Amino acid sequence: MANFEKNRSRKSLKNYTLFLKFYLNKIKNQNTHQSMEEPKHKVVLIGDPMVGKTAILTRLIKNYFTESYMSTIGSGFGSWDATVSDRLINLQIWDTAGQEKYRSLGPIFYQNAEVAIIVYSLKDGNSENSIRDWIDQFLAFSINSPIIAIVANQYDRQQISTHAMKKLADDKGYIFIETSAKTGKGILDLFHIVAQHLYSKCFNTTLTNSVNCLNTLKCTPKCCQ
Repeated sequence: MANFEKNRSRKSLKNYTLFLKFYLNKIKNQNTHQSMEEPKHKVVLIGDPMVGKTAILTRLIKNYFTESYMSTIGSGFGSWDATVSDRLINLQIWDTAGQEKYRSLGPIFYQNAEVAIIVYSLKDGNSENSIRDWIDQFLAFSINSPIIAIVANQYDRQQISTHAMKKLADDKGYIFIETSAKTGKGILDLFHIVAQHLYSKCFNTTLTNSVNCLNTLKCTPKCCQ
């Protein structure tokens, strides 16, 4: 019986992986036909389980929060628009599962991602310790010069200092921001800052008035195709 359940689980994961590859490829093909005025950008939410990745996305998309927890199965998805200098920037946001059994799907999610939002919990020192591993895993499969944001979530239940992660962000030129999906603190700011960085990459401008902004970001024209 145990072997049967194990084989069924493997088969389900394999089928999900095939579906995911098909869906991501479909989105990629759609994006090649979009106009210059409305570029779409792939963003991935990464981090340990129970740090609030899904709650952040739900707060952004639905302006809603619930205390109940249900682990993400494979991935979730949301689309969000920001306007930067009269241009529409569309974020295609993938909420990835943090459980170990889904780690093998990471390379699929990270392909062609321009932004990684790496989340840890301010009430959990263990999730903070995983940040560098998540960054390394993402960089191994992402595009060149991606945007990285370190997000200290669950600010409303803070028990640990942000000093180490702020220093890491400063040293590497990453975005750093504190958020609370429960209260809404920092959520809109986070995604507006990400949109500003993407605008700067695509249109070769200099960012001002944001958190830990990179100076002049450059990218190839394909980022807006």
